[in-house]
Amino acid sequence: MKAIILARVSTEEQITDGQSIPAQLARAREYAFKKGLQTASEYQFDESSTKDKRKKFEAVISEIQKSKEPIALIVETVDRLQRSFKESVDVGRFAKDGAG
Repeated sequence: MKAIILARVSTEEQITDGQSIPAQLARAREYAFKKGLQTASEYQFDESSTKDKRKKFEAVISEIQKSKEPIALIVETVDRLQRSFKESVDVGRFAKDGAG
């Protein structure tokens, strides 16, 4: 199965407190390897989940929607993925439908 890896920080504190993008990527890559997943793409960005439009996050969602086959989405913790109720519904729908 293919996988998308997402690594995100939103504050300087996260960058210096063990949640840096390189640290998240390393742990996600290790997880994918252990699970036998083939990484289709990686997204890494500094983008708040509560401010402004989330263009990079929306690119991840778009890739999932366009996938013709199930695709795993790997994030270190759920708060790296989403914060709002709307995003929870979208992610839940993808999982239920087998699109993510």
